[in-house]
Amino acid sequence: ILDEPVKAVDINFSDMQGNRYTLSDFEDKNIIINFWAVFCGPCVTELPDFDKAVKEFESMDTVLLAINIVEPKDEVQEFIDDMKLADLGFYMDVDGNSAYTYSVSTIPRTLVINKEGYIIAAASGAVTYDDLMALADFLD
Repeated sequence: ILDEPVKAVDINFSDMQGNRYTLSDFEDKNIIINFWAVFCGPCVTELPDFDKAVKEFESMDTVLLAINIVEPKDEVQEFIDDMKLADLGFYMDVDGNSAYTYSVSTIPRTLVINKEGYIIAAASGAVTYDDLMALADFLD
């Protein structure tokens, strides 16, 4: 949890079908962004926990966005299918702007943005289901 919230900067990303989005498209919702990659062991470990948490967060007006930062779409889709990750929203970083904007130098990197558009928490390294559930108190 950050001592002082930081205003989130709008970023561009696309879903697996190529539709483009920005953070502002999720206005009035809490947003949890997870920057990840297929080659990242801790990312692979934590993504099933994020997938499991999606339904819990829907009732709190919270979306979970898994933004892949470096890999080809077909490789990412194969990974999602192999891991049987059905609920988590998977996205692609468009032109590397999202990771660059948020100075993502290590992955996984998770940011928690409240409904007012402020980053209230951030984590480097794997996040567990229990970690995600502990955030619920800060998002209500």
